[in-house]
Amino acid sequence: MAIFGGRFYGSKSAKTGDVLTFTDAGDWVDSQWKKDDGSPRKQFQIGARFGDNDFTINLNGTSIQNIIPVYGKDSAGWIGKEVKVEIVKAMVAGKMKDMIILHPIQIAGEDQTAGGDWPEEQ
Repeated sequence: MAIFGGRFYGSKSAKTGDVLTFTDAGDWVDSQWKKDDGSPRKQFQIGARFGDNDFTINLNGTSIQNIIPVYGKDSAGWIGKEVKVEIVKAMVAGKMKDMIILHPIQIAGEDQTAGGDWPEEQ
């Protein structure tokens, strides 16, 4: 899969209840959105598989904060882990839009809270 520019898993085709499997550790990349000073914001992109297809997905802060307590701060440890999709309405740039929120799927008895430092948005 070609991450960072490949096929995106987005809210137009996503459905609540979809289950994705992370396929790589992801990375912070420049966003299309700008900070007040005009510099690009960073967003976290990660590879995920849905069915037989590989995608790139942008993780929002809510999804990241849902995942870290269960799968840990080191996103390399997320590879092979599953998350469930929830579609919610949110105000974005003055318009109500569908947003993807990811929730980790815990496996009973598996210690998934291994550490590592989560990099802050740059």
